[in-house]
Amino acid sequence: MTKDSLYPKVQTALMQVTSRKGQPIIICNDDDQDIDPSSKAIRVPRTVDCLQGLLTVIPLQLLSYHLAIAAGVDVDFPRNLAKVRCSRAKAGRRSQQLAHVSSVPQSVTVE
Repeated sequence: MTKDSLYPKVQTALMQVTSRKGQPIIICNDDDQDIDPSSKAIRVPRTVDCLQGLLTVIPLQLLSYHLAIAAGVDVDFPRNLAKVRCSRAKAGRRSQQLAHVSSVPQSVTVE
């Protein structure tokens, strides 16, 4: 919940969640006084709008990492890793082919 043009809509959504006994974790600016002190909040510094998303995604990544570890999920082996390995293997074979081609002399003198 950063103070931008969407702040009133997000504030309305937060009120709906809390009215239904939800316990949200709020990511907000460190100078936001509208957040209830009893709510769980992660405060990030205020910056220009185009960079605010970068500052708010970092705590989200860390939170999801720690929640996954607490749930017993292997965070070093994500789903669909086989596709990534397959793609990297193909890329590796292609670079080997290119290295082989580049080792061929560029000019050949025939006598």
